[in-house]
Amino acid sequence: NGLITATDTRELAEIFAGLSRLAPSENVGKALHATLVAGQSTILADATLSDAWQMAARRHAAGVILAAASQPAAGGNSSASTNLLPDPGFAGPSLGPWSLRPYQVERPGTVEVSISPGGRNGSTALKINSPFTADAGAGATFPVKPNTRYRFGGWIRTENLQNSGGKGAMFDLYGGANSPGINGTQDWKKLSLDFDSGDKKEVLLHCLFCGKGGGGGTGTAYYDDLYLYELNSGDIRTSIDAVVKFQAAGGKPISSAKEIVRKNKPDPAVHERGAAIYARTCIACHGPDGKGVPGAFPPLDGSTWTTGDPTIPARIALLGLQGPIEVNGLKFENIMPPLTDLKDAEIADVITYVRQSWTNDASSVSADLIKQTRAKFANRGKPWTAAELK
Repeated sequence: NGLITATDTRELAEIFAGLSRLAPSENVGKALHATLVAGQSTILADATLSDAWQMAARRHAAGVILAAASQPAAGGNSSASTNLLPDPGFAGPSLGPWSLRPYQVERPGTVEVSISPGGRNGSTALKINSPFTADAGAGATFPVKPNTRYRFGGWIRTENLQNSGGKGAMFDLYGGANSPGINGTQDWKKLSLDFDSGDKKEVLLHCLFCGKGGGGGTGTAYYDDLYLYELNSGDIRTSIDAVVKFQAAGGKPISSAKEIVRKNKPDPAVHERGAAIYARTCIACHGPDGKGVPGAFPPLDGSTWTTGDPTIPARIALLGLQGPIEVNGLKFENIMPPLTDLKDAEIADVITYVRQSWTNDASSVSADLIKQTRAKFANRGKPWTAAELK
C-alpha cells in the first residue's frame, strides 16, 4: 500500500538509514512521506527513529515534498508540553517526592533539605544547605516512557557556595547527564539537561549540591520552578519543513542540475523564505526541481517567462494565468489561480527564489515592484493570457 514496513522499530530505523544511502528516488520519497503519515505516533515519539526518517527524507526530498504538497493538512499541530513534575514551585508544606540523598558527607546529619522562603517570585523554594563539605542532593523517582526524550530543569540560585572538587549546584539524572553548575553567590539562573529514557520506565532526578566531581562543597543552594517535559520531535509539518529548509540551505540538490556560475548572488534569508512559500504554494504543480509536469503544468526552470521581465511573473502571481501557453517548446493548456493569500513581500520572495534557483540566474524582485504592479492592474479583475503578457 505504498508504505515501508518492518517487524519492529529497530528494523524500521535500519531501513530508513539504508534508504538514505541510495540514489535519490521520487517513489522512495513518496513512500517515506506515506510511512510518516501512517506511523507518526511511533516515528515522531522516538528520537532515533525520527532522525533516521529525516536522513532518508533529505536524501529523497523530491518525492517527500511532492507528497506533502498534495496533503497540506496532514499531521495537525503538536500539543503544548505538559510539566510532569508535581508541585514544581514547592508551594506545598512538605518536600513531596523529594528526599535527601547524602552521597559523600563530611559530617553526617549536617546537610539540610527543606522548603524555605526565598523563591523566585517571593514564594518558597527547595533549599539545600551544608556548613560542612558535602556531595549530596534532593532526589526523586519519576515514571517515564521507554525510548523517549525528556528535558529536566528549572531555576537555581546560590549563596556562598564553595566547592572542594564538586561542580556546584545543578540538575542531574542519576547515572546520566547533568546540567551546567553554578557556584559562589549567584542570582536565579535557568539550567536544564536533555536525556533519552532508553529502556527505563522510571528515572531518578536530582537537585544536586556540589556533586559530579568528587570532594563536595559547602554553602547554600535554592531550587525553584522545576519542570520535566517530554520532548516531541514535532508534528508531520515540522518534519517536512526540516527537509525543505535543508534543501534551501544548500543540501543535496533535489534535481541533478549542473553547477552554474551565478551573476546574481542569492540572499540566503530571502531564499529560505521563498523556498518555504514555494513548498506550500507552488511545488505541487511545478515540482521541487522546477521542471513542472509534462502536459499539465509548465516548467519554471530554464523558462524565459520566469527569468525575463520580472513584471511578468509578478502579474501572473497577482492575477493568475489561463492557457494556452508555450514554454521551452512545450504547449500547456491549464489555469493558474492568483496567489491572493500572499502579501507583496511574500510574492517578491518566492519569485526571487524561483528566478535564482536550479539553472535560473536572474535578478531579485522587490516588494515595491509587486506593490506597483498590483496598483497598476488593480482594476483588471481577470487572469492574463499568454498573448497579453507577450
